[in-house]
Amino acid sequence: MSEEKTEMHDLFNSSSQIAKDGEIDCKKCGNMRMFAYEKDGYEFFKSCECVEVMKSKQRITKSGLENMMKDYRFDNFQTSKPFQKFIKEKAIDFVNNTGKNWLVILGQSGAGKTHICTAVCGELLKQGKTVGYARWAVELKRMKMHGGGSEDYDFELRKLLANDVIYIDDLFKRAIGAKPSNPDIQMVFEIVDTCLALNKVLIISGEDTIEKLFTIDEATAGRIRQKARQFLLTIEKGFDKNYRAGGEHD
Repeated sequence: MSEEKTEMHDLFNSSSQIAKDGEIDCKKCGNMRMFAYEKDGYEFFKSCECVEVMKSKQRITKSGLENMMKDYRFDNFQTSKPFQKFIKEKAIDFVNNTGKNWLVILGQSGAGKTHICTAVCGELLKQGKTVGYARWAVELKRMKMHGGGSEDYDFELRKLLANDVIYIDDLFKRAIGAKPSNPDIQMVFEIVDTCLALNKVLIISGEDTIEKLFTIDEATAGRIRQKARQFLLTIEKGFDKNYRAGGEHD
């Protein structure tokens, strides 16, 4: 590479600008969002890692998780009871060792599952990972309405699975006594199986125990248990653990 090109690249890569409102203030690229380099005599530009993080934050904003992250953090999660302290410690351990396992928190409604899972997502975003968030009753229900195998369904599924981390909130949420439909089960299996095949990090919250999930679909539950291992956490049923009912935060 010529000395002139080297100087131009060095000048560009050492440049900086003020981050716009809502953007990440990135010290690595000086908010230029890319780096210049030369390969085989040609000039190229590559995006800084902060670009993907900002895209992820944009997706989080559209999903509604960004507002939840403001309230659902590790530092304001109550740990007055042993089960609260336990799931918080396990969640922090997961954040520090993410990559090999999935995080699955099941059980009592209103006991803090969404709070902890959202806090985990916030920390993984800080690590530079992209996070795809889907609520069972909203995003996944809308995806299912497209119909499995349709172009719209495949597009939405690919968009979700393009992330490093996929968070499914309130898995199989349904009316008391109702059962998940076959399309419900097939969609969840496809997400779980693809995450396993592509080595994606999967985070799940839901009220069904792992034993209940096995009665719904053995193949899906088996994959979840296989990947979650020590991060498969169950909050035993008990009205005293429902803090929404008691007027406290989830």
